[in-house]
Amino acid sequence: MKTASFFLAAVCLLSPLHSFADGHGHAEYGAEYDKAKGLELPAKMSAELGVVLQSPQRRLLRQTRRLEAVIVSLSPKTASVKIRGNEAANIEKFVPAKAKLLRKDYSLLGSAGGVEFVFQLPDDTPPREIGNFVPIAVSAEKTAEIVLPKSAILDSAEGKFVYAFKGGYFKKTAVKTGIEDGNFCEITEGIIASDKIVVAAADRLRLVELRLVNGGSHSH
Repeated sequence: MKTASFFLAAVCLLSPLHSFADGHGHAEYGAEYDKAKGLELPAKMSAELGVVLQSPQRRLLRQTRRLEAVIVSLSPKTASVKIRGNEAANIEKFVPAKAKLLRKDYSLLGSAGGVEFVFQLPDDTPPREIGNFVPIAVSAEKTAEIVLPKSAILDSAEGKFVYAFKGGYFKKTAVKTGIEDGNFCEITEGIIASDKIVVAAADRLRLVELRLVNGGSHSH
């Protein structure tokens, strides 16, 4: 209860009444935000919020996904699934468990990008009609060099990000992700193995940062 009460008190104190000066947001307990450097917190406040730092790890990841494909032919039984945007690059790394990948059609590539995967279905697939949907299990396995717990990764309108601890500041850092396995996720861009990343209480840091940013009139 102590941690929770401290957190609520700290957030309440980070109100719009605290002004920004020269791009810095100031609040009680010494919390401060700088647009270029990030969020600065006293060690006591960081500990009470439950912040935990960890470097990315090298880890074997296995992920299974279920694709909803539409049947396009009955003889032979084939089905296709269209994957658009950045997700297409991830799906290309997956291998079907029972179905056979016949071809990839990149004609969808354009401003959004995308790929159409065409599969031959196994003989024991229950009878279906053209236009019906059928699930296709695909899986991927790799030893990823940069892996973080999913708790470290936050989503925003601009994309996914983590908090990297650099020079005494918690810096919001954009990342791109790869395959996932349970509670872990591959990071393909944005950080390196030696970085110190917030893996617990990242959502609380985000809330504190937002209160500081929204409480100010300007920042650099």
